[in-house]
Amino acid sequence: MGTEYARVSGDHNPIHTSRLGARLFGFAQPIAHGMWSKARCLAALEGRLPEAYTVDVSFKLPVVLPSTVTFAAAQEAADSEWVFTLHNAKSGKPHLVGSVTA
Repeated sequence: MGTEYARVSGDHNPIHTSRLGARLFGFAQPIAHGMWSKARCLAALEGRLPEAYTVDVSFKLPVVLPSTVTFAAAQEAADSEWVFTLHNAKSGKPHLVGSVTA
């Protein structure tokens, strides 16, 4: 996934595309692009978001590749803010938390 996203985004940072590059930054394996993670969360909400919105995301822990993650989202009230999280499927530790407001 890291190399495919790099081709589309133009971000060829070796932390995302190479095991050796990731090791130079202290990771055993490449990590997912944060913007890919954010975009994938928003894609999961497709069809439920307003036409125009603001997104706020806090990155907590990197997503080491490969990984299995869990996405969860909830709307606070009808026509109001969405909150979402991306967690490690095994440990439950958060990778990112975010919100969408109209």
